[in-house]
Amino acid sequence: MSTSRAEFGTLPPYVSYRTFRNFLERMADGIPSRIDRSVMASSMAGATVTQLLTTLKALHLIDDAGKPQESLEQLVTASGDERRSTLECILRNAYPNVFQLDLKRASIQEFREKFKEFTTKDDVVNKCQTFFRQAAQDAGIELSPYIMERTKATGQPRRRRKPSIGSSKTPPSTVHKLAASRSIEEMIIQKYPEFNPEWSEEVQEAWMKGIMILYRQLKGEESRENLE
Repeated sequence: MSTSRAEFGTLPPYVSYRTFRNFLERMADGIPSRIDRSVMASSMAGATVTQLLTTLKALHLIDDAGKPQESLEQLVTASGDERRSTLECILRNAYPNVFQLDLKRASIQEFREKFKEFTTKDDVVNKCQTFFRQAAQDAGIELSPYIMERTKATGQPRRRRKPSIGSSKTPPSTVHKLAASRSIEEMIIQKYPEFNPEWSEEVQEAWMKGIMILYRQLKGEESRENLE
């Protein structure tokens, strides 16, 4: 029988796994009697704090009042094989429906369907899958190569469309000018880091702002060339 969202109690973790790991490292200095917003990193955005607190509750590392559970202390203090074993137990306890799958052989669609039991929002499902995938790797849990593929919401591999320039109606001189412009444009774009959905929300937002500024600048250059 599959686990419903009501049985799970909340959404599965969907914060950046790096954010979660950084939090555990901070707790190595001492776990407070209550985990709340005041113990989070000051540089952390409000939305990220909410996601992290939701994650800790979903993994049963704190209770609804923020009181740390024994599993949190075990995870923070353990290392090596002991840490991997502790994390695996935490994941199995928090994701009973996902572990109904044969994770060594499961397809990406089977894997995705388990997370869609909690939400139909594709972006949230993607983040939930990413967190579990990275946590499972950290715990030494073997996942099928299909699950480990980087995929879109549809489960299909990402493909890049090759830009096409010019046409039979475009004068040769214009084609050469466009080719030179596009080659410079491509060089600039290639220097820009590829978007990674595993980044924190702050990094994703900064990436979006940067690409929009770059796009406007490139469009501005193109407009000036057309005027010439």
